[in-house]
Amino acid sequence: MTVAEVKADAGSPEDRGITYDELITGHAPDPKIDAKERLLGTFAVAIAKGKSDKVFLGAILDALLEAGVDMPPPGTAGAAMESASEWGRLREEIRRYKLRTRAKQIGDEQLAIEAALEAGCVPTGWEVVPLDKVSPTPEVPTVACREDGQRLFYKGKVNTVFGDSEGGKSWLCLLAAAQELRSGRSVTYIDYEDSARGIKNRLIALGVPEDVVNEPVLFRYMNPWGPIGDLLESERQQEGFAQCTLVVVDAMTEALAAAGLSSVSDVDVAQWFNTFAKPIAALGPAVVVIDHMNLSDKGRVTGSQHKKSAVDGLSLRVKKGKSFAPGVAGHSDLYVAKDRPGAVRAVAEEDYAGRFVVPASIAGDDGMKRACITVPTPALTVEERAAATEYLLDLTVADLESEGRSITVRSVSEAFRAAGHSASDPVIRDYVRQHKEDGV
Repeated sequence: MTVAEVKADAGSPEDRGITYDELITGHAPDPKIDAKERLLGTFAVAIAKGKSDKVFLGAILDALLEAGVDMPPPGTAGAAMESASEWGRLREEIRRYKLRTRAKQIGDEQLAIEAALEAGCVPTGWEVVPLDKVSPTPEVPTVACREDGQRLFYKGKVNTVFGDSEGGKSWLCLLAAAQELRSGRSVTYIDYEDSARGIKNRLIALGVPEDVVNEPVLFRYMNPWGPIGDLLESERQQEGFAQCTLVVVDAMTEALAAAGLSSVSDVDVAQWFNTFAKPIAALGPAVVVIDHMNLSDKGRVTGSQHKKSAVDGLSLRVKKGKSFAPGVAGHSDLYVAKDRPGAVRAVAEEDYAGRFVVPASIAGDDGMKRACITVPTPALTVEERAAATEYLLDLTVADLESEGRSITVRSVSEAFRAAGHSASDPVIRDYVRQHKEDGV
């Protein structure tokens, strides 16, 4: 039924409560009648008469939301609707409508929704996007800062971190979270693998004050064991996610399992992204999903291809270098697997985006507070690499001598590798031998 037909067949003012024109213009025929009651009456009559025109009902729902309707007011048309089981239909329409219109979405999808609302329609995603309102400004990442100030993850988009087991994927995301928290910005951590104590201890180790970690406005920790269901559609949850700059999901396989979905099914993975990760990203934060890299017996990566295709931000592969832990230096290398906006790949060296480094323990500092993401350096020639190794060995030996320690292959090797450097045993033996022969 068209809007004109609804308007022509709406019945008397007492039946319809408020006309479409009055609804759009905001003018009510009788200011003594409560706006909520009038709108509810309009909706009740429209449903009772079978008027399901989306333009008309959509405009009514929009006005109901603006009026703050959540429950049927006692003694009004809403109460009558409840007894007729029509209030449930209204609440369902409002619930779905809220999810679309109150998500504070960004980008092209939001423009399409705004265009639909201006036309008085319930948005479906099939609306034409007004491109004259789309800014051609390049999209830039804003979360997870390298030493040079370059960021890695994009706000309002789904990003992923995947790679080897024990490669430091969670630590890398917690470093990004620590950076945001230390700057006074809010973070949500959805944890399927660790515990509240474990995550709290890690953030404190990364230099976040305990009172900041304890403040739920700044750090929201969730440890779910079941699917999110309708919780994401609640206004409270939406506002909580919307106030964050970063939302970490650790990890995807467990999140899918909790939702009763399979990580190797394209359909299940697409469903999870469309009902979980993307709606959260649409609220504004950078969503970073941690994923394990599944390997077949032949060493090939397995799993759903949709895990990569669903990413509209950065997909970062973490390649394990030297294992690390608090007090033990180590590193992992970061490679761009996908970068739809392209800003990170533009500053990477052949897709090498940087190195996640945990320094060695010094003077009671276990090194975690100095963890960082270093800038990638251009590939070195054999001669340049040898010269760099010799220079680092010179520094290591100088430190040992300043401590009064003897210079042996073992002492140099242990100190060199504890600092996060690497060199073969023959190279270190030759260096120590030459050092002694030179009598330095």
